[in-house]
Amino acid sequence: MGGYHHRAGNPINLETARRALLVSRTLAILSAYVVGHFGMEERLMAESGYQHLASHRAEHESMRIQVENMVDQYNLIGLDPTTVMRVLKKWLIDHVQEQDRHLAQFLLTTCRLPDPQTFLDQNQVT
Repeated sequence: MGGYHHRAGNPINLETARRALLVSRTLAILSAYVVGHFGMEERLMAESGYQHLASHRAEHESMRIQVENMVDQYNLIGLDPTTVMRVLKKWLIDHVQEQDRHLAQFLLTTCRLPDPQTFLDQNQVT
Protein backbone atom coordinates (compact mmCIF):
# COMPACT_ATOMS: atom_id res chain seq x y z
CA MET A 1 0.00 0.00 0.00
CA GLY A 2 2.88 2.35 0.71
CA GLY A 3 4.16 1.90 -2.85
CA TYR A 4 0.77 2.89 -4.25
CA HIS A 5 0.66 6.06 -2.18
CA HIS A 6 4.20 6.86 -3.16
CA ARG A 7 3.32 6.52 -6.87
CA ALA A 8 0.04 8.44 -6.49
CA GLY A 9 1.86 11.26 -4.72
CA ASN A 10 4.53 11.48 -7.40
CA PRO A 11 4.43 14.96 -9.01
CA ILE A 12 4.60 13.38 -12.46
CA ASN A 13 1.47 11.31 -11.76
CA LEU A 14 -0.32 14.36 -10.35
CA GLU A 15 0.52 16.37 -13.46
CA THR A 16 -0.71 13.52 -15.65
CA ALA A 17 -3.95 13.43 -13.65
CA ARG A 18 -4.37 17.22 -13.99
CA ARG A 19 -3.85 17.02 -17.75
CA ALA A 20 -6.35 14.18 -18.06
CA LEU A 21 -8.91 16.14 -16.07
CA LEU A 22 -8.34 19.22 -18.22
CA VAL A 23 -8.82 17.22 -21.42
CA SER A 24 -11.88 15.44 -20.03
CA ARG A 25 -13.58 18.70 -18.99
CA THR A 26 -12.67 20.46 -22.23
CA LEU A 27 -14.04 17.60 -24.32
CA ALA A 28 -17.27 17.55 -22.30
CA ILE A 29 -17.74 21.28 -22.89
CA LEU A 30 -16.90 20.94 -26.59
CA SER A 31 -19.29 18.02 -27.03
CA ALA A 32 -22.17 20.01 -25.56
CA TYR A 33 -21.18 23.09 -27.56
CA VAL A 34 -21.12 21.42 -30.97
CA VAL A 35 -24.62 20.08 -30.36
CA GLY A 36 -26.28 23.07 -28.70
CA HIS A 37 -24.59 26.10 -30.19
CA PHE A 38 -24.20 24.74 -33.71
CA GLY A 39 -27.83 23.65 -33.80
CA MET A 40 -29.01 27.07 -32.66
CA GLU A 41 -26.73 28.86 -35.12
CA GLU A 42 -27.89 26.66 -38.01
CA ARG A 43 -31.56 27.34 -37.19
CA LEU A 44 -30.80 31.08 -37.10
CA MET A 45 -29.12 30.86 -40.51
CA ALA A 46 -32.07 28.94 -41.95
CA GLU A 47 -34.64 31.36 -40.54
CA SER A 48 -32.75 34.40 -41.80
CA GLY A 49 -32.21 33.04 -45.32
CA TYR A 50 -28.41 32.94 -45.06
CA GLN A 51 -27.09 32.04 -48.50
CA HIS A 52 -24.04 30.16 -47.18
CA LEU A 53 -25.97 27.86 -44.84
CA ALA A 54 -24.88 24.64 -46.57
CA SER A 55 -21.14 25.38 -46.46
CA HIS A 56 -21.37 26.75 -42.91
CA ARG A 57 -23.25 23.64 -41.82
CA ALA A 58 -20.58 21.47 -43.47
CA GLU A 59 -17.89 23.20 -41.40
CA HIS A 60 -19.94 22.56 -38.28
CA GLU A 61 -20.23 18.89 -39.22
CA SER A 62 -16.47 18.71 -39.69
CA MET A 63 -15.95 20.13 -36.19
CA ARG A 64 -18.54 17.74 -34.73
CA ILE A 65 -16.60 14.83 -36.24
CA GLN A 66 -13.28 16.19 -34.92
CA VAL A 67 -14.74 16.45 -31.42
CA GLU A 68 -16.21 12.93 -31.62
CA ASN A 69 -12.83 11.60 -32.79
CA MET A 70 -11.02 13.35 -29.94
CA VAL A 71 -13.49 11.92 -27.42
CA ASP A 72 -13.00 8.44 -28.88
CA GLN A 73 -9.22 8.79 -28.79
CA TYR A 74 -9.31 10.12 -25.23
CA ASN A 75 -11.47 7.18 -24.13
CA LEU A 76 -9.23 4.62 -25.85
CA ILE A 77 -5.67 5.79 -25.26
CA GLY A 78 -5.79 9.28 -23.80
CA LEU A 79 -5.23 12.60 -25.48
CA ASP A 80 -2.65 15.29 -24.93
CA PRO A 81 -4.05 18.75 -24.09
CA THR A 82 -1.95 20.31 -26.86
CA THR A 83 -3.92 18.33 -29.44
CA VAL A 84 -7.20 19.72 -28.12
CA MET A 85 -5.77 23.25 -27.97
CA ARG A 86 -4.46 22.97 -31.54
CA VAL A 87 -7.93 22.01 -32.82
CA LEU A 88 -9.58 24.81 -30.82
CA LYS A 89 -7.09 27.41 -32.02
CA LYS A 90 -7.56 26.37 -35.64
CA TRP A 91 -11.34 26.49 -35.20
CA LEU A 92 -11.26 29.93 -33.62
CA ILE A 93 -9.02 31.35 -36.34
CA ASP A 94 -10.45 29.58 -39.38
CA HIS A 95 -14.14 29.42 -38.54
CA VAL A 96 -15.10 31.93 -35.89
CA GLN A 97 -12.99 34.84 -37.13
CA GLU A 98 -13.96 34.25 -40.76
CA GLN A 99 -17.22 32.36 -41.23
CA ASP A 100 -19.05 33.53 -38.12
CA ARG A 101 -17.96 37.10 -38.79
CA HIS A 102 -19.49 36.90 -42.29
CA LEU A 103 -22.69 35.51 -40.80
CA ALA A 104 -22.83 38.35 -38.25
CA GLN A 105 -22.31 40.94 -40.99
CA PHE A 106 -25.08 39.34 -43.06
CA LEU A 107 -27.48 39.38 -40.15
CA LEU A 108 -26.66 42.98 -39.26
CA THR A 109 -26.83 44.36 -42.81
CA THR A 110 -29.90 42.51 -44.02
CA CYS A 111 -31.81 42.84 -40.75
CA ARG A 112 -33.41 39.48 -41.48
CA LEU A 113 -33.37 38.40 -37.91
CA PRO A 114 -36.20 36.46 -36.35
CA ASP A 115 -37.94 38.03 -33.38
CA PRO A 116 -35.33 37.60 -30.62
CA GLN A 117 -37.70 36.43 -27.88
CA THR A 118 -39.46 33.97 -30.16
CA PHE A 119 -36.11 32.62 -31.36
CA LEU A 120 -34.81 32.23 -27.82
CA ASP A 121 -38.01 30.55 -26.67
CA GLN A 122 -38.04 28.13 -29.60
CA ASN A 123 -34.39 27.25 -29.08
CA GLN A 124 -34.57 26.95 -25.31
CA VAL A 125 -31.92 29.58 -24.75
CA THR A 126 -31.91 31.16 -21.32
